[in-house]
Amino acid sequence: MTCPCCGYNPDAKGLDLIGQQLKLTPQERTVFNCLSRNFEGEVPTDRFFEALWSSDPDGGPMTAKNVLSVVTGKLRKKLEPHGLTIESRGGPGSYRRLCRLKSEPAAAQ
Repeated sequence: MTCPCCGYNPDAKGLDLIGQQLKLTPQERTVFNCLSRNFEGEVPTDRFFEALWSSDPDGGPMTAKNVLSVVTGKLRKKLEPHGLTIESRGGPGSYRRLCRLKSEPAAAQ
């Protein structure tokens, strides 16, 4: 839970260290930074487009949604060993969010 007055999220502790340890491409680093600044919060897809391609005079590639999906998928695989995942929702109001992996219930023996 994030503090409403200062924005501190105790669940986000350690994200900076994980981010430093990961070998990320520049695009993966940009997506990770967007997500980690808003840990467990929904980050609108448009925010990623702005962060990735705001300096591009054409506004980014025509396939920006596909590029973001590929980058997110590769980043998700790199985060899972650290107990993190990226949840996504497409369509109108699409977003991504960084969160802890949900632990699987132990199998009955």
